[in-house]
Amino acid sequence: MLPRVVLGLALAGSSLTVFGCGSDSGGGTPDAGLVLGASCTLNSDCASGLCEPFRQATVHLCTKSCTAATQASDCPTPPTAGTCTAAGYCNFN
Repeated sequence: MLPRVVLGLALAGSSLTVFGCGSDSGGGTPDAGLVLGASCTLNSDCASGLCEPFRQATVHLCTKSCTAATQASDCPTPPTAGTCTAAGYCNFN
């Protein structure tokens, strides 16, 4: 009788170990973040790392870095206005 109990405990311990190692939310690849044009609160909300105020600071949107030379490719329309702000990120209407 004792060997079965020990075997049962060993199997239960193995199962717990497997379940304990299943999904580790503390490591791996972080979330990609919000896409260009999405409403945001913090820079860390956005995949680009840029959450900026638009429309007279009434809304914050995820944007991305650009220059006047790259605005056509960096700032697709929609969702952006297709232009780069003086601060160097894609503008929205």
